[in-house]
Amino acid sequence: MKKKSAVLLSTVVALAMFSGVAYSASGLTLIVNGNVITPEVPPQIIDGSTMVPIRAVSEALGADVQWKEAEQTVIVNQPDRASLQRQIDLLQAALAPESADNSGEGLG
Repeated sequence: MKKKSAVLLSTVVALAMFSGVAYSASGLTLIVNGNVITPEVPPQIIDGSTMVPIRAVSEALGADVQWKEAEQTVIVNQPDRASLQRQIDLLQAALAPESADNSGEGLG
């Protein structure tokens, strides 16, 4: 149970680091770089915040994840940060036109 709690609490870090993650609130489908992933622990909405398992997201983005039982610590290492940043930049560029199109809806 502690492992699950640590993974869920670490989600905030994953969301900050990996802005290319998207999900469907109705089915809580986890999509990373256009690929649906099915983690061991499913995404959850807790007190209005969406929690996703850091291991599933990190590994889908090419990072190495380690669990240190004795310290109750999750360690995420990004072996090729430049490649990861390119993926994030591409995702943000792909999402930007959609965001701009939606920003003007309902006005006027």
